[in-house]
Amino acid sequence: MSVVVPVVEPATGQVELTIVQAPPSTEVFLGSTRLGAAPGPLRIRQGTAPLRLTLRAPGHVPRTIEFVPVASGSVEAGLTRQAGKGPTRAPGHPGDLETPY
Repeated sequence: MSVVVPVVEPATGQVELTIVQAPPSTEVFLGSTRLGAAPGPLRIRQGTAPLRLTLRAPGHVPRTIEFVPVASGSVEAGLTRQAGKGPTRAPGHPGDLETPY
């Protein structure tokens, strides 16, 4: 009995990657090349080698993810806010009310 092993041809197509739960203005980079903005979909050349993609958004810590572009898919952004970038409060006491008179 003989065993048939399929030959895997080099990928020539494209896959689509969607970034979910991304903050506004999130951009996706492959090295220094900007691939596009989240949520996408971003078109990436199909292949079997893992790609290291960096997600960047204002006020958030950049995150690098690995994506193997064998098929279209989605990934959660998972960006965290930078320290000290939260909302600011007006000076005064929180219990104080302004009088309209």
